[in-house]
Amino acid sequence: LKFNWLRHFWSRPRISLAMSAQQMIFDWVQAAEGMGPAAYVVVTLLVVAANILGVCPTTPLELAAGFLFGAAGGTAVSSAGKMIGGSLSFLGARYLAARYGAQIPGAIVERMDALRRAPLATVVGLRMAPLPLGVENYGLGVTRFATPAGAPAEWFPFSTFFWGSLLVDLPFSFVWAQAGSRAQSLAAAL
Repeated sequence: LKFNWLRHFWSRPRISLAMSAQQMIFDWVQAAEGMGPAAYVVVTLLVVAANILGVCPTTPLELAAGFLFGAAGGTAVSSAGKMIGGSLSFLGARYLAARYGAQIPGAIVERMDALRRAPLATVVGLRMAPLPLGVENYGLGVTRFATPAGAPAEWFPFSTFFWGSLLVDLPFSFVWAQAGSRAQSLAAAL
């Protein structure tokens, strides 16, 4: 009997605020199990959404991707989702900051010398810090550097954000996908 994922999804009760993020992830990934190749897209979009919204960590999704697609496929899905979600968060924050004049508080600006002197190393350090990805993505997206002689402030370079994020996210995605690929069940992976 073929799994009818669309009927299953629409027959589920709508997500309530009381439902835990982990249960939400479990339900969505469980529904994705029977989707065949479409599951790659669904799980990637879940990682993107988790990254943009910041409602839950991406680690459970990376474990689930490893369980569903194996270490290589899970790493590809997780990394793609994290990079797309992170990039959209970064660029969205930049757009909103430019449009509405959002700024980083002065107390933080005073401590941004490391970011200015060694931007790639600082992004790598931030990515390894136990901070929510959303805080990092949105925070770096609104970061500007003052320039001499009153010229307009310069934005933190997107390319530095992207490559620094990929440098850290790829190995973490592999580790979690590898762990998920060894699980006996989806529940054990999560």
